[in-house]
Amino acid sequence: MRFGIYIHFPWCRTRCPYCDFAIAVAKKEPPHEEYLAAILAELDCMAPLYADKQLVSIYFGGGTPSLWDPACITTLIDTARSRFASQESELEISMECNPSDCQPEAFEAWQAAGVNRLLIGVQATNQPDLLTLGRDHSMGDGLSALQRTLASGFRSVGADVILGVPGSPHALASLRDVAALRPPHISAYELTIEERTPLAAMVKRGDIVPEDEDAL
Repeated sequence: MRFGIYIHFPWCRTRCPYCDFAIAVAKKEPPHEEYLAAILAELDCMAPLYADKQLVSIYFGGGTPSLWDPACITTLIDTARSRFASQESELEISMECNPSDCQPEAFEAWQAAGVNRLLIGVQATNQPDLLTLGRDHSMGDGLSALQRTLASGFRSVGADVILGVPGSPHALASLRDVAALRPPHISAYELTIEERTPLAAMVKRGDIVPEDEDAL
């Protein structure tokens, strides 16, 4: 039997107004080593249950896992490889990244750690939508990060795009911009207005009006 490991890194620089994920805003440096120790302890507990199974995927999600110290990522991947059986050539190791973290030195560190698939949170390519979404990057940053990543030698690269940003006249423009760079994978998903988020509060106050789902 084959299985995958999901590693949740629950820290971000800021909380986007639409986000209801289990995350915390890192006002200082995240507790890199302490969190690594907790994850390693959990892997040790789970390893006996998967002794006869093959590890095929490690996925770093968040939060913003590209904030995590690459040395911790390296240790975690090495430990997973030692604890669980896998075919090295088939093992896919994915990480979600914010555009601002997609820099050459980071690429080198992630590749050295064993990451072979990067997923870039572009989300939108125009400034009004980025402001509505509360993203921590500016117009042009997402596409530039995607271009750098595509040229960096990773086995696979993907990009996330959000559709249905309230009040946006650019319904499919961001998706077209990303598609023009021809990444191997694009995740395009409709913005969900979740309860208990700042975005939901803005809708209730009438500050913004959600897009008609049928118009997307």
